[in-house]
Order: sequence, then structure tokens, then C-alpha cells
Amino acid sequence: MTFSPDDWIRILFAAVAVVLLGALGLSIWRRETKPVRIVNFLLSAAIVIRWIPDAGKLVSHYYIDEVPAWVGFELLVLIASAVSLWVWRLPPVAAWIGFTGHVLGTGFGLLFMFTFKLTRLM
Repeated sequence: MTFSPDDWIRILFAAVAVVLLGALGLSIWRRETKPVRIVNFLLSAAIVIRWIPDAGKLVSHYYIDEVPAWVGFELLVLIASAVSLWVWRLPPVAAWIGFTGHVLGTGFGLLFMFTFKLTRLM
């Protein structure tokens, strides 16, 4: 059984959703935001690293306006997460804003992928 690139994206989104739920559960159970801040940092770092080669396209109106805004949001979450993990502790609301963005993005992505029968996500 071979997986298409679209299958891999669905698997990736489902795995991210599981990680997000795990971080949420662990944060609630331990009553601290460190799991959320770690997940925010890792997800934002992965997204920002993915967009580094295409940074020129982001500012040249190659994509719709929402894509540069989303990458900018991820860059802010990455900076805030790095600062709160290693420099000084930011207010918990900063971690929760980034985490909420990740949950909403992942949830809507999963909803979109499994609602519509797409043949080419990649």
C-alpha cells in the first residue's frame, strides 16, 4: 500500500491534531503552559522553516493575502515561544493565543480535507 502526497498531508494534519490535544491535556493536568509553549515553538518553527525558501513569493503578491498574514502570525508565535521558553516568561495569554491559532488552523484544515474529496492537496 502506497500513500499519495495527499494522504501524507492528511496523516500529518491528524498527527498535529493529536499532538495539540496532548499538549492541551498535559497543560490542564499540570496547570502550566510549558507544554503549550513547546508545541507552539515546534509547530511555528516547522512552518517558518518551510516558508524560508519561498519568502520572496510572500511579498510579491504570488499568494493570496492570507498566506503572508498566516506566515507572519507563525513568525510572531515562534518569537514569542522562543522568548518565553529561554529568555523570560511572557504572560500565559501569549501562549494561548498562538495555541488557539494552531488548533483553529489544524481543525479547519482537517474539516476541509475530510469534507471535500480533494485529489490534489500538493
